[in-house]
Amino acid sequence: MSKLSLLLSCSALITIAACSSSSESTPDAKPATPDAAPALGVAEAVDCTSAPTAPEVKTSGLSYSPVNTSIAAGSVVKFTMPADHNVVSTVTGLSVDFSSQKCFKFATAGTYSFKCGPHQFVGMVTVTSPSD
Repeated sequence: MSKLSLLLSCSALITIAACSSSSESTPDAKPATPDAAPALGVAEAVDCTSAPTAPEVKTSGLSYSPVNTSIAAGSVVKFTMPADHNVVSTVTGLSVDFSSQKCFKFATAGTYSFKCGPHQFVGMVTVTSPSD
């Protein structure tokens, strides 16, 4: 076997070893601690008829209107989407289909971001705690 072939074989083995997965944890991996920051609460879908005066998020061109909706914790926001826009968020549980209306109750203070799937414009709901 030539030196070049030997070198290429060793390189291939090193690459395979580096890319392989292992079920063992690495020494640098740190387990989650109980005092870690809690995850943001999830918005809860509710019946829109129970919140007829809720602030409403619609679309205007290629943006949400309003872009930022501020509410107190425990309040509801109504989302009304036309045929060409929707609401998606993998973090907060917000999901409103095209040509749909859906209401969400926000119990936990924080910022809930979302976007339009096909157009990627963003919006947010800012929820304040009752003491704010």
